[in-house]
Amino acid sequence: MSIITFDKLELTDILKKTNIPPEQAEAIVRAIAKAHDGIVSKDYLDYKIDKVDIKITFLQWILAINTAALLALVGKFLFS
Repeated sequence: MSIITFDKLELTDILKKTNIPPEQAEAIVRAIAKAHDGIVSKDYLDYKIDKVDIKITFLQWILAINTAALLALVGKFLFS
């Protein structure tokens, strides 16, 4: 999974330079960092979607093979 990072100390310094009190600047940076914990990258989602697509394709093949086997058995019993 791709990780989204930013320099917390630099952001805190930028906020302090805009006359935001240090405590508020640190609280803002902590809130942003906490919000970033739940963010997932597009590459990670694409990877997961590809894995699901592969599993669906596999299941479709299994279903087709089982359906063909079932039809063969039904045909055998009906026409014998």
